[in-house]
Amino acid sequence: MAVTEPPGPSRTGPHPPPAGAPTERWAALTDGAVIRRRGSRQPRSRCSSNRRRRQRPSTAAHLDRSGGSPRRGRPLRPVPDRHRQPGVSYVVDSMPPVDRRIALVTGASRGVGRGIAVALGGAGWTVWVTARSNRVAGSTSHLPGTVEETAQAVTAAGGRGIGVLCDHRDDEQIQAVVRRIEAASGELHLLVNNAWAGYERLNAGQWTEWNAPFWQQPLGLWDSMFDGGVRTHYVTSVLCAPLLRRTPASVIVTVSMEVGASHDPAYGVAYSAAKAADDRLAMAMAKQLAADGVASVAVYPGLVRTEGVMQFAAHLDLSASQSPEGVGRVIADLAVDPRLMSITGQALHVADLARRYGVNVTD
Repeated sequence: MAVTEPPGPSRTGPHPPPAGAPTERWAALTDGAVIRRRGSRQPRSRCSSNRRRRQRPSTAAHLDRSGGSPRRGRPLRPVPDRHRQPGVSYVVDSMPPVDRRIALVTGASRGVGRGIAVALGGAGWTVWVTARSNRVAGSTSHLPGTVEETAQAVTAAGGRGIGVLCDHRDDEQIQAVVRRIEAASGELHLLVNNAWAGYERLNAGQWTEWNAPFWQQPLGLWDSMFDGGVRTHYVTSVLCAPLLRRTPASVIVTVSMEVGASHDPAYGVAYSAAKAADDRLAMAMAKQLAADGVASVAVYPGLVRTEGVMQFAAHLDLSASQSPEGVGRVIADLAVDPRLMSITGQALHVADLARRYGVNVTD
């Protein structure tokens, strides 16, 4: 299904600060934003008889049956049932211009998280990226990647990257990030729950331990997947929910894996249970967020050529593998799908979504 682009802004560009407003503060508030002034009108044209006629919108996207006017920047409101007419579609594209879309991608110093963040940058998003590895505190792994490097890659791709050091096992650190997003933009269109400590021991070379039966695996492996994975997704979603609920057409994407839907004996018990929990989390949140028009889905990447996976390339068949950026391009299209609410609550294969949106997920 084709993805439709949102209607463009009516006014863009720099704006002078209001009288008496500190110049630096005004610059910070308008950095990268599209400012629409209340009560502004579209340009008018003169006909040959010198009578002025208001320009009518040229596309159906400007028809606002919900009581708001996209041309004036007013928020779109749901149409009350008593005003709905039988047989009339009330679908309104409420996504903002691309340079105003705000995303938070957790666990983004490397791997799938970095790929998603950079792809969103390529689509023009402002992307807040969090991770525990940064240039000052150092890395949590021998693998390359820091939160600053990902933020710079987002900006280089065409978006605006903002890197924040955050250990998502610490609720206060998550709250601090959310407060910064709220202060900077007041809205959040996309949350990607990708923080995951469950691969740390595997990335450190514990291949035999990873493939051992559960009674031979350390109990810490369970903790890393639930405390450093599932719980971080839940807490981040809880703290971001107020922002998401007041942002039209927003979505939570939780990165999971198909072993949660159908256990494969080749994977460990803790891993299977954690991914099943992520799937149920996405579904349960979708049920409670639906009334606010917020979608929630889990996604299943395939075998992705992350830095950790490539350590074991000699033992793997990478012929059908996906790239981190390819997964990211799928998420970028998913986030602006005008029919996203029709698939909310589901666990979706990235390969299926790539076909849906016509995305090459391997490159």
